[in-house]
Amino acid sequence: MRCPICGSIENSVIDSRPSEDGTAIRRRRKCATCDHRFNTFERVEEVPLLVLKSRLGTKEPFDPNKLIAGMEKACKNRPISRQDIARIASDIEEALRARRHQRPRRAGPETEARRCPMAAGPRPAILWSRAGHGHRLDAGIMSV
Repeated sequence: MRCPICGSIENSVIDSRPSEDGTAIRRRRKCATCDHRFNTFERVEEVPLLVLKSRLGTKEPFDPNKLIAGMEKACKNRPISRQDIARIASDIEEALRARRHQRPRRAGPETEARRCPMAAGPRPAILWSRAGHGHRLDAGIMSV
């Protein structure tokens, strides 16, 4: 760490303690050349979560707003508050950050496990089946 006064890299740490909010470490340093005292802060560098797009094979940064928008569409006309949706999205993001070093998986099972109890129940599903030369569309009800 360079001294802000003389630019020397020779300094010593006098005191080290967590910051007020606990997200950084505050270090009190003293320059060995000019005896100037100064503070430095050490923070964890956040590595962004990346989402793998299956169709294109490209990666893009995780956007919690996209997750919230998708959950709002899925919970439309259901008695689920925006605060509940935001809390669930936050929980999903925390879980993904906690297991960042594991093998990548699709977000589906994670989202499915966090689904609101009010959203559970029978849902319409569209089932495609191939019959002869064309396709036949069967609509049915599947329990989720």
